[in-house]
Formats: sequence, structure tokens, C-alpha cells
Amino acid sequence: MDYGRIMPVYHLTVHAFGSWTENHPRGYVQRSEGLKPPNERLHRARRALQKQPAVRFDATQQALIHEAALATMKRRDIRLHAAAVTATHAHLILSYHHPLCTCRSPASACGAPPDYCQRGCPARTSAEKAAGRFKKNAGMALSSSAPAVGRRWFSRGWDLTPVRTPQHLSHLMTDYLPAHTAEGGLVRIDDTRYIG
Repeated sequence: MDYGRIMPVYHLTVHAFGSWTENHPRGYVQRSEGLKPPNERLHRARRALQKQPAVRFDATQQALIHEAALATMKRRDIRLHAAAVTATHAHLILSYHHPLCTCRSPASACGAPPDYCQRGCPARTSAEKAAGRFKKNAGMALSSSAPAVGRRWFSRGWDLTPVRTPQHLSHLMTDYLPAHTAEGGLVRIDDTRYIG
């Protein structure tokens, strides 16, 4: 794989609604503030206000999410290198060419280092839009298969992490995503074969 020709590359993670709670042993993410330590009291307070139970995706729903990822990225001319969908979350590895991306040139117009897309960069903005569209399409597919008025399938937001090196990309594709089969996840690498 010619890493230089597929920039920018991103690792997108989305979580099922209610699957990553404030009492999680690794902490929780507070919007606009980042990772916080576990907080049992906040967890109880927010659970009392929650209007629906936490979502867990079964095998059929995992396949629907994967198909929504394939269709969304294909329509946006984004390459889906790999996907892992489990009962509680989904990971996508995606890349694409963007006409406004200058991250491969020494004098980047957006001011980012040569191997990184920062917020506000037109290429990253396109990736954020693709992430939002993927969640919307996956949610519609899930709602069509199991009608539930007003059901929230995913947590707010997502994590979009730049994949900065060929080693990072290799780790994600050969180790990290395939390990999700141990969680009963649906894993597909390079859009050519299933694992597990």
C-alpha cells in the first residue's frame, strides 16, 4: 500500500448509545473537555435521566452498520480500508484524496504539519461530514430493520483520529481491528474478506 498516495487517513470510532458510561474503568469523554476519570455519582445521575436503555448491536445490526459504512464511503469516494463493528461500537479506517488537502506539501496551506490534518482543515472537515453521514445512514438502516420511534442508536459525536504513519495503519489493520472478533464483532479488512 502506497501510504503517501492515500493521505489523509483516519480512524473513526462511534459508540452505541449508552455503551460508554461515566463509570467506565478507563474513564469517560466529556464533550469539549476530553477524557475524565471514572465518576460513579455522575453515572447514576445521568442514568436516572436517560430516556431509553443502552443499545447493544446484534449480529444482524452489526452487518447493517457495516453495509451503511460501505455505501456511505462509496458515495463520497472515500476508501474504506477496514471496519470492525461490535455490540457496543464501530471502528472504520478510511482514506481519500481531497482537492483542498495540502498536507503532503512542505508549506501546508492549513498550517498543519506535513503528516497531520488539524481541525478546520478542508480535508478534515470533509472527513467529519462523512462521519456524520455514516452515523445518519447507519441509524436509518437500523430503524428500518427494527422500527422504534425516537430511538437513539449512537452516542453523540465520534472520535476521528488521524493515522499518521504506515506503522500505525498496519497496527490498526493487522492487530487492533481483527482483535474485535474476540468481542463477537464483525471485522472486514480491505473490503475483500471477513475475519471471524
